[in-house]
Amino acid sequence: ATLQHRYSFNGDATDSVGGANATTNGAGASFTSTTVELPGGAAPGDGHVVLPAGAIGITTYTEATFYGWFRFDAVAGDFQKLFSFGAHSASPSWAGNRYILGGVRQGGDGICDASISWAPDGDADPWSEESNIGGPTLSASNPLMVVTIDDTDITLFVDGERIGSTPMVRPGNTNSLQNVATDVAYLGRSVYADALFGGGIDEFRIYSTAHSTLEAVINSRLGPDDASGNPGNLTGQAVLGDDTCVVNGSKQYSYQISYDVVGDIDLTSDPDLVWSSSDTNIATIGTDGVAYFAATGAVTITGTYDGQARDVA
Repeated sequence: ATLQHRYSFNGDATDSVGGANATTNGAGASFTSTTVELPGGAAPGDGHVVLPAGAIGITTYTEATFYGWFRFDAVAGDFQKLFSFGAHSASPSWAGNRYILGGVRQGGDGICDASISWAPDGDADPWSEESNIGGPTLSASNPLMVVTIDDTDITLFVDGERIGSTPMVRPGNTNSLQNVATDVAYLGRSVYADALFGGGIDEFRIYSTAHSTLEAVINSRLGPDDASGNPGNLTGQAVLGDDTCVVNGSKQYSYQISYDVVGDIDLTSDPDLVWSSSDTNIATIGTDGVAYFAATGAVTITGTYDGQARDVA
């Protein structure tokens, strides 16, 4: 889980890991001891953070994970973005091209989303080539957005919960980090002519690996001030669910891993978790951990995560 760039905004926009220090655009942005404060408003405008796109070199990554701890003030303006990488289009002039976007206000509401598009300059509707995953309406005062990208999927997490994934394959091409333009990179501004982000950003990180659900939850629990990724000592790992069942009925099982620092983590929704039944004539189990019982008899339900199998009979 290699951390390449870390912006903690402790009074400035220093990159404490990679040395790719950022700057603020105009007089609208200001720093506290823990955040960069951005006023929002119309683009291009004042009040956003300019990351050194060339120094970050996102096209050299085969995988990436972006973490952003922030406060969204719900100021006016549609399609506000927490972060963006890519290029501004010459035609149409309001569009962006070859981009990655992490959005916090999709349209007039507070629904967050993440997207990547290979569409070139001149494409009249570059969003049609997006691999996009929509998230929930932001309600927490200090949410965490995590976006992971590998060669198969773009995945969104919000506050440590895995929202879902969308394939990188599109009808006309396959989206990839290598197709993202390195013209610009922003915090608080889109490559589209969308409204600027209004709120505060506590921490922004870029990793050169696609984090698993477990890693995303661990970092969420550790918070913006601890980039160690260390959850503490493993204290337990188990499949949860009692051994009672009804023929032609169903039961939800869950897979939990526990650490002494970050506590219990439910990995039931993690696609890396593999469920199995010792006798499919008696019970079958889906990828969601729901078992269906067709007959009476002895059966063991097993969950396997990262090579570690746990079961309940």
